[in-house]
Amino acid sequence: MLFRARRLVLSVICVAGAAAAACGPAPTHLRYTMRLEMKPASTPMPPDPILGALGDVVAQSMVPGGMVEMTSTLGAEGMRLEWNKPLPGMPTGAVMIHRADGSTVLIDPTQKTYWKVATDSMTTMFPAGTKPKVTTSRTGQFETVQGERAEKITFSIRLPLPIPDGVTLPPGMPTEVPMEGEAWVAPRYQKYLSGVARTLPGLSSIGLDQLSTEGLQMKQILRSPIFGNQQLETLVTSVAEERTPPGRFVVPDGYREVPAPAGMGR
Repeated sequence: MLFRARRLVLSVICVAGAAAAACGPAPTHLRYTMRLEMKPASTPMPPDPILGALGDVVAQSMVPGGMVEMTSTLGAEGMRLEWNKPLPGMPTGAVMIHRADGSTVLIDPTQKTYWKVATDSMTTMFPAGTKPKVTTSRTGQFETVQGERAEKITFSIRLPLPIPDGVTLPPGMPTEVPMEGEAWVAPRYQKYLSGVARTLPGLSSIGLDQLSTEGLQMKQILRSPIFGNQQLETLVTSVAEERTPPGRFVVPDGYREVPAPAGMGR
């Protein structure tokens, strides 16, 4: 269960940071910084006492101290994610690189080490023969977010819980984790879209790769009973198309491979 919880946290981290962004063959890269923040839910989902009990734990695992910033660099070689503070299983200064060949590594610059992230570590947490149920709806409503024209898109997700075969749950135990929210997507950056970012572990596995065909999410609000009475708000604070120095999508020379934290690697 601890392993699956870590995978779920990593999934939502990836969703918040890369749910609608990807990279393309353009000679420049798209680089942007997002602020992830837990706030009181404006329209809380129906409470669930079991999932709600995990709210504070999950919130602090995803957004330590209630806020974290993540910077993404997207290019034809892959995508690079950086955080301004440590997260569970991710030390201070950690860098995640998801490459065009589908492989993913997490780098610790302080220790000059890295480990491989299992590309199937998210999908394996769902029961055999099941997959998340996702619905999205374009509203036709546009707003200006950080200077970018963005369309509001609503979405709903139902993540099946990994219940072992032959196990009968007691009455009242949830069988899925519901999520819902809104995303304000800027079509201006749609030219950067490709299959690279959509294969990032944790994104396609929970179904939000569907939004990646629309553009860059300038703002996202994510609600779930697992957050308790809070919601996760993500806002792009800066975005630019720029050239990135060589070597930003590979493990630096001299770094040694180490085992991944339990439940986060292969």
